[in-house]
Amino acid sequence: KAAAEEKAAEEKARKAAEKAARQAAAEAARKAAKAEKARKASETDGVDVNGKKIHRVGFHTVQGAEGTTRARGGGNGETTCAICGNNKSGQWHNNKDPAANPGVKICHSCYNRAKAGDGYVCPGCDSPAASNWSSAKGHLVCNDGQLVEKGVIICEKCTKKEPPFKDAQCVKCENKASTFWRKSKHQKNDNTGEYHYMCGKCYDAEPERVGDICACCDKVDTPKWKRSKIKKREGEPHAPAPLCDACYQKEHRALKKQD
Repeated sequence: KAAAEEKAAEEKARKAAEKAARQAAAEAARKAAKAEKARKASETDGVDVNGKKIHRVGFHTVQGAEGTTRARGGGNGETTCAICGNNKSGQWHNNKDPAANPGVKICHSCYNRAKAGDGYVCPGCDSPAASNWSSAKGHLVCNDGQLVEKGVIICEKCTKKEPPFKDAQCVKCENKASTFWRKSKHQKNDNTGEYHYMCGKCYDAEPERVGDICACCDKVDTPKWKRSKIKKREGEPHAPAPLCDACYQKEHRALKKQD
């Protein structure tokens, strides 16, 4: 019996050593990949007006000192959009329009607007302006009742409104004309194992976890569930507690007044 216990202890120690060796190898590989990424990012192509190095990953402009995107933090003093003159973009593209200075740098917003071209009108809502354009999937019905063909460019609003598949309806309220579609957090299709689609209204009213109640008023139903900025789930110090919309607004106002 003593020999068997000794053998089991040796086997356990051997497995622990092998596991530690694998973890050390994985950590070394991760550090090597991180060092290689930092080395590639250290290649700079100039400095901004403040004397700070500008690092670029593709056309994504990054400030070297802080390592943060220069999209909203201020102009980099170097790249300027050739269409709108903006120098605050999180991503830069080469202009592909042959009639308007092809190859020059343009911001991400102008790049998205240029997909449709000047004077283009969305076939789904007849809107001539959009912050982003995408290709239709072939399930969107426009205002005159006609189906928008697959591949036709539509605006961002119609992209959100387009059903995920033909004759789609909300699994809860059976609504077929939602302003945007989301996958359910809990309800799955028994045959495919994929989550059902819901309309935006029902998706907001679905709790993050089954059986959630408001941490303040103990409500189980609310038009929109929110996460508390103060309270945590019981036994989970890093998980925000669920709040109904009314209690979240009260908490928000209290924090704003306190600030």
